[in-house]
Amino acid sequence: ASTTQLGADKLGKFLRHDRQVLRFYLAWDDRTSMYGELRPFILHYYLADDEVEILEVKRANSGRDPFPAFLKKGKLAKDIETLVRTDAPTTHTTQLIDRSGKVDPDSLHYFSETDFAVGKEVHIQGITFLIHGCDAYTRDYYMRVYGLEFEDIPIQFDHTVVRPQVEIPPHYQGHPGTEEDSLGSFLYLTPKVPKKNHARMMEYDQKVFRFMGRLVSDAVEDGDRVFVIKYHLADDTVSVFEPPARNSGIVGGKFLERSRLRKPDGGWYLQSDFFVGAQVVFYTHKFILYQADEYTLALMEEERHLHPMSDADYVMQQLGASLRDGKKEELAAKLSEVDSDSSGFVSYDAFQRALKGVSLELQDQALITLMRKFHSGDANSHTVNAAEFLGSL
Repeated sequence: ASTTQLGADKLGKFLRHDRQVLRFYLAWDDRTSMYGELRPFILHYYLADDEVEILEVKRANSGRDPFPAFLKKGKLAKDIETLVRTDAPTTHTTQLIDRSGKVDPDSLHYFSETDFAVGKEVHIQGITFLIHGCDAYTRDYYMRVYGLEFEDIPIQFDHTVVRPQVEIPPHYQGHPGTEEDSLGSFLYLTPKVPKKNHARMMEYDQKVFRFMGRLVSDAVEDGDRVFVIKYHLADDTVSVFEPPARNSGIVGGKFLERSRLRKPDGGWYLQSDFFVGAQVVFYTHKFILYQADEYTLALMEEERHLHPMSDADYVMQQLGASLRDGKKEELAAKLSEVDSDSSGFVSYDAFQRALKGVSLELQDQALITLMRKFHSGDANSHTVNAAEFLGSL
């Protein structure tokens, strides 16, 4: 059958607008009904064939099943009459019939690109949506084609709700296992094995910091007690051992089992917390670290990014900034005074007295770093090369 109505140039429109899609952001306010809420949606308008699809934005913990396709892609009718079948005339249709026996296209009402704009309400399938925004391409398209400028409307979909937090009970030291083991039983129905940093365990296997420490206590019997404090770099654990001392009245041995320990502020003790002169607190027992072995000092100097007081260049830079306004000459005079034999080498104690003479109170670890840096070179001599030290400032 022939018809006098010519179809639109669908092929030309497809070639001009293929893969060009307008994107609008919608909001459906259903809070007036029982259990209703403000829900976000995305509308896609395909310029190639004037078809529309609506997708629901998935939100975490919304209580809804993940069905993103709220409306399948297709021609979107404006009214119920347009939804009537148009392939053949019936006695129930309200559209006009042309001479070909088909429904007159002018009587069909579908949404087009001119029906959408930011700030406008659209009624789709009995639901009223508010268009509150669009993407950059859509905003540029309407400005270029229609001269319209869109501004997004801010909408808050998720209300901030203060949810009650489960209080984690403290780890009881009498229970077997570590704190991570106890948390695994508390947080999960089926306890999980705590994860370990295997890369760090392989890199720092058998690497241990060893310090000598004293117990800070008002008790007289604790004044002479000495402890060996070990920090295991592989798993960040700490152990404390007290060497037996004759006639002390205190049984020596293991003082603290190897385990991860928390600082008074709640964080874990880490590698950077241990250095000569540091104060550490293990279960209300305060220790002062006053000495470290050669291996520990060398390892701290090797990883100077975690131990800045073991970086000789950094310490000298800070020291040079303090020796201004004639203080450097004053320090040279002090070092010359303590150098009794004019050999250019001074003892550790004399070097420290010279620094104090110019009001330089260095931290213990920084002082040890300088002594190791400018050591005289004789393994049996505890002296500092004063001339080299002054020349490096």
